[in-house]
Order: sequence, then structure tokens, then C-alpha cells
Amino acid sequence: MVTAYGRDEVRQEAERVGLDAFLIKPVSASSLCDAVMGAMGIGAVKRGRRERAATLAARHVRGAHLLLVEDNDINQQVAFEILQQAGIRVTLAENGQLALDTLNRSPGSFDGVLMDIQMPVMDGYQASREIRRDARLRHLPIIAMTANAMESDRDEALAAGMNDHLPKPIDVDQLMTVLGRWIRAESPERGERLPEVPRVDPGDAAQLPELPGIDTVDGLNRVGGNLALYRRLLNTFSASKGDIPQRVREALARGDRESARREAHSLRGVAGNIGAKRLAEAAASLEDALKREDGDPQPHYAPVEAALSEVLDGLQALSEPTGRPAPESVGDGRQVATLLQQLQEALEEDSPRAVEITEALQQALAGSDLASTLDEIARCLTEYDFDAALLLHRKLLAADARGVERE
Repeated sequence: MVTAYGRDEVRQEAERVGLDAFLIKPVSASSLCDAVMGAMGIGAVKRGRRERAATLAARHVRGAHLLLVEDNDINQQVAFEILQQAGIRVTLAENGQLALDTLNRSPGSFDGVLMDIQMPVMDGYQASREIRRDARLRHLPIIAMTANAMESDRDEALAAGMNDHLPKPIDVDQLMTVLGRWIRAESPERGERLPEVPRVDPGDAAQLPELPGIDTVDGLNRVGGNLALYRRLLNTFSASKGDIPQRVREALARGDRESARREAHSLRGVAGNIGAKRLAEAAASLEDALKREDGDPQPHYAPVEAALSEVLDGLQALSEPTGRPAPESVGDGRQVATLLQQLQEALEEDSPRAVEITEALQQALAGSDLASTLDEIARCLTEYDFDAALLLHRKLLAADARGVERE
């Protein structure tokens, strides 16, 4: 079946009547090939080869230093942690102009650029053209990342000077394969100094409550099976994306159609990253209407708001108490001291392990005078501000040395 509707009930009906494969428009060459091979019973062979190719590519890029150019907080978290899990050093720039500034300061420091397209201040196309005008950066690999995955979008990226094109939401194997095509670390030893985050089995989707409107298996696959990261993405989405339809309306009211389109584009991308497929489709329809000068966004608000409401209502389950007891003796002074030392090392290395260690400390020190400082550290880490988090960590050490009482 080939359809523009990817809702779960349509897919379930297709399975019920015995269809062998299900394709959502617009159809790409890759998705068509996967569907045909799956229907013929040889999809598993292709997937195995694809995973082996991605694993081999990841070895080549381990230790590389990439500039990630991305303005959306959830997309930043996904890309940042996937790359660091692969042993890749990452520097973040939130728009094209900041990317240019970073490259001008250190033109020889980076092995490649992952470039979002739709950004404020300066978009990815303009930034790439500016990079190619600099003789020092003429051969620096630039890989586009965008939710717009049509062949025309790829052509436009190549015309702007980019080397390749990755669709969002990110597919980990595809990301590694494309990086391996263009990027080589200077030496394998560079990567050995970078800590890796242990991967969580994607089967851990069973540990999550049922989340209406979200395919948690797909969402976990988008983050390489990292359950802790996936939970953080869901919480970030719940806290910061609920007002996007209102922001679209406000932008249109002040005559800023481009900002309104960018908000819809952002919602489409982050919904795809967490596995909220129906919401991603509704946001894509709204974005398409906003792209056209004569397009009327009004009919598209209701589907977006209905899908968004379903997702947000479901995510409330994540904030409810789990009933799990705290680990025994987690508040023990020696264990806290060990966690504080581990947190310092992780912060000094800009390692995403810092998030998990901070969460352990928050559990250990809940109700103490240190809890608010830990909350501040956690907030800094969601913005990848390791320097600010390290300064706050010193406050923790000083307070712990004074023997702040823990309840």
C-alpha cells in the first residue's frame, strides 16, 4: 500500500487485510527498496549488511571533531549524544552565522560540519556558500541535515556547496554511513581518549508507560536505544513544545510568515525524533501550507493541535511517580563523594555521562540543601554548557566539604 496517511490506524488496517508492505508518500528510493525487499522476505539480510556498514564507518570517524549547526534543542540533544556515543567530539553552533564565526576562529580544528538547513539569522544554504568562499575551508566536508528529504532538497544542498544530505529524523546507521563516506579522523588514537556512554537495549521500550500518539520503539531506535536520553527528550518536548501552534499564530499575526513556517518545521522534526508520527505528519501539512504564499494554514491547525494534545496528555505519565525505591545507601557519604568525583571528570571531558551522574546525585541528595544546585547543573547540561555546570560543581564540592546535612 502507498498512501500519504501514516496514522497508526491506517497501518493497522493494512496489516489486518494482509498487505505485505506499507509506504508513506513522498516515497524515497531507499524506502521503496526496503519495502520491496521486505515483502520478498530478504529485508533482514539488507538490514544486517546496513548495520555492518554503519559499524565499519563508525570506526573511521571515531575521534573526529565535528561542528554541529542546529538551532532546535531536541535535535541538538539527539545529534550531540549519538555522535559522542560514537567517540566523536562535538562543538555546537546554533545558526549559520555562529558556525562561520567558529570556523573563522579555528579553521583547522574541524573534520566536518553537520549543517541544519532551516535556522534563524543565517540558514544552512547561505552558511555553506560562505564557507566555500574561504580557501581554508574549501574542502571541509559539509553534510546537510533536514526534514525536507525530496530530491530537489538534496540538489539544492549540493548546489550550495554541501557534500551530502541526511534526512531527519536521524537514522543512526545512515548517519554513521554518510559520515564514514566523507570524514576520517586523523588517527584512531584520538577517539580512544573519549568516553563512551553504555547503550541501552532498544527492548527497554517496555520500561516506558504506554504513550498515546508515540511509537516508543521507533523513538528509541532514533537515539540508538539510549533509554535515558529518550526519556530526557520526551520531558524536554513536554516542557517546551506545547505552545508551538500559538507561536505560529503569533508570527502570522505580526506578518512574519517565515518564522511561522520555521516553527511548524521545528515541530515536524522533533515530533519525528520522539516517534510522534501522526503529529509529525500534521506539522508537515501545516509547514507545506505556510511555504506557499497563497496557502491557508487555518485548516491545518486543528489536526496539529489534536495530535499535540494527545502526545502531551500521554507524556504526563512520565512525570508521575514510578514507585521505584531509591537504591540502598545511595545517600551514603562515600557513594556521594564517588559520584561527585565522577561528575567532575565527566564535566571536564564534556561527556554526556554527566547527565546520568547528575541524575544519580539528584536522587541521592533529594531534600538536601544541595538539591537546588544539582537542578541548576541539570539545566546547564540540557544546553550543553559544561563550563557553567563545572562552576556549579565546585559549589557542590565546597558544600559537601562543609558537611551539609542530608535528609
